[in-house]
Amino acid sequence: MRLGKRVILRVFLGLEIVVFLFFYCISPNGLPLLKKREQENQAIQERIALLEKDIKSIEQEIDEWGADPFYKERIAREQLQMARPDDEVYVIV
Repeated sequence: MRLGKRVILRVFLGLEIVVFLFFYCISPNGLPLLKKREQENQAIQERIALLEKDIKSIEQEIDEWGADPFYKERIAREQLQMARPDDEVYVIV
């Protein structure tokens, strides 16, 4: 009797191991899903690094707006194409 129970328990243990390996390694919710999530995580981390770099750039520009009195004028002249009333503007076509 005892020998029969051991054999049955070992068979069930073997089946559990096979089922576990199937679901962990082969099924779509196992390792393939884990690899996909890791790739998504890596892409998100790269995006975060890029956005942090943009934030630092914008913060630096904000600091320049407050610290440098000629920064506003330079931006107005270069990007907005503005001029003072007594300035001569040359347009090169």
